[in-house]
Amino acid sequence: MRFGWADDAAVDTQPDAPGVELEPGRDGPRTEQPPKPDAPPVCDLPQSLDLPKVPDLPKVPDLFKVPDLPGVPDLMVPDLMPVDFGLPPVPCAQGTVSFLDNAKQVAACEVVNPISQCNAGSLCNLKDGWSLCTASKFRMRYPPTGPPLDGGMTFAWVKGCVRDGAAPSSPMDALCSTCQQQMIAAADVTWLCGKPTPYSSTVYAYLGVSSAVLCYTLGVYAASNDGYWFPSPVDSAKSRALCCR
Repeated sequence: MRFGWADDAAVDTQPDAPGVELEPGRDGPRTEQPPKPDAPPVCDLPQSLDLPKVPDLPKVPDLFKVPDLPGVPDLMVPDLMPVDFGLPPVPCAQGTVSFLDNAKQVAACEVVNPISQCNAGSLCNLKDGWSLCTASKFRMRYPPTGPPLDGGMTFAWVKGCVRDGAAPSSPMDALCSTCQQQMIAAADVTWLCGKPTPYSSTVYAYLGVSSAVLCYTLGVYAASNDGYWFPSPVDSAKSRALCCR
């Protein structure tokens, strides 16, 4: 048996043991591990999943959809005839209506600026069949035996004349021949109904007729000339005219 440093060379010259490798900086050998085989994949999933097909469900009706309604017929009737509601046409062509009697078809038209008898007819709506009431028509619709006139129709012009430039006469269904007033001999023209004593006389040559509050006899004293009227100079100014239809 030998001891000493002489044997170090022998040790170094010995061939390396198979499977042993000396690493620099380490005192001892490192055992080399054999290579590990590749690990199998954890899960090899297919690119697409062939899941079972869900059968088609029956169609659920749309509960919020309004069903189509059948067509509504056109209720509009072409060329409808005008409906008559029983209302009379407008009686006044000018001014306002101060009195209206639908049953008797009489209206009083009133204006701000007073007019003479010659212009009284312009207040009535001729287009709708209204015209200045004649003396006979006025007396027939409002006879002297009836109640007094409504205040809205008094002091209104009527189409009548009781003195046309000469002697007084019974009321005529016409305007006097002129509104150019003249003075002539005085004559009795007015009586209270049923009273033979003359109520008034006048020198005016042209006297028309207007509605009144009281009953008077005009022109000639006779019961047939009684009425709710009064003689008025044709050129006197009044704000109303009676229109009849």
